[in-house]
Amino acid sequence: MRSKMLNRILKNKIEAPSVGDWAWYFPVEVRTGRAEPRIVRVRVETYDLHIWIKEAIGHYPKESVGNKRQLKDMLHNWDAIELVLQKKFASLF
Repeated sequence: MRSKMLNRILKNKIEAPSVGDWAWYFPVEVRTGRAEPRIVRVRVETYDLHIWIKEAIGHYPKESVGNKRQLKDMLHNWDAIELVLQKKFASLF
């Protein structure tokens, strides 16, 4: 049985895809019991991220061109998107 874990997505350190790459990297601070937190980079394909954003806010990202604009749009709706990401990432830890 797993011990209680507290996870926090570090939204200010999200890495948008590089040129020719389709993966976003979300740094997640993972705390297990009393141990020191560790940072885990979770890779998410752009396709999956867009589906999860639609699930969270009811539509695909407004910006589909330019990763910096996509990130800005995602951070604008962060409260709703974070809940969906937490659920998706929960099975990883």
